[in-house]
Amino acid sequence: MQDPSDAVAGSRPAAAPGAMVPAGRWTIDPEHSSINFAIRHLGITTLRGRFTDFSGTLESDGEEVHGAAVVGAKSVQTGSEVRDRHLLSADFLNTDEHPRMAFEVTKVRANHDDYIVEGEITINGVTRPIELEAYTGGVAKDPYGHDRCGLELRSEITRRDFEITFDPSGILVGEAVSLEIDLSLMRTPGEETLDGARALPAAS
Repeated sequence: MQDPSDAVAGSRPAAAPGAMVPAGRWTIDPEHSSINFAIRHLGITTLRGRFTDFSGTLESDGEEVHGAAVVGAKSVQTGSEVRDRHLLSADFLNTDEHPRMAFEVTKVRANHDDYIVEGEITINGVTRPIELEAYTGGVAKDPYGHDRCGLELRSEITRRDFEITFDPSGILVGEAVSLEIDLSLMRTPGEETLDGARALPAAS
């Protein structure tokens, strides 16, 4: 997987320790966010997919950040109904027994110009530690006066760690799964306000 820092080097402001998300309670706006994944197929191509059902919040005091998110495993989409049904089965996500995936933030630390988010992720009923590289897109007010914060998260996990062992050879379906999460966070009204935040042009 390409190092995410290669794509953004020199394009982002330096990170201030503990300031990944400004103070307040922030909620994921699913209409302007996405949770995507990628995995190798036959070792020659990359298959990409996404989850469309998710929710979560982050709480920040301006220094420490805590949060949690839940993803509906049955919302997986890869562009093929046949493949998606297979992914719902016990061979992969086993959604009849484990309809939800979860993530909890345990720590955030500065990492050069960006951040490392430490947490625990639960997939297929199995919980493992995870680290994600995090990049902040900045803060702004939307046309409706809502405070927003942009956050990008990148990581790579191994499906075997979550007891997803279909095709043990790893030839048909790769072992490594890249995660690409892009979030638009909205601050709960009354928590904090952005002093002098730039206004965005009217747009959806």
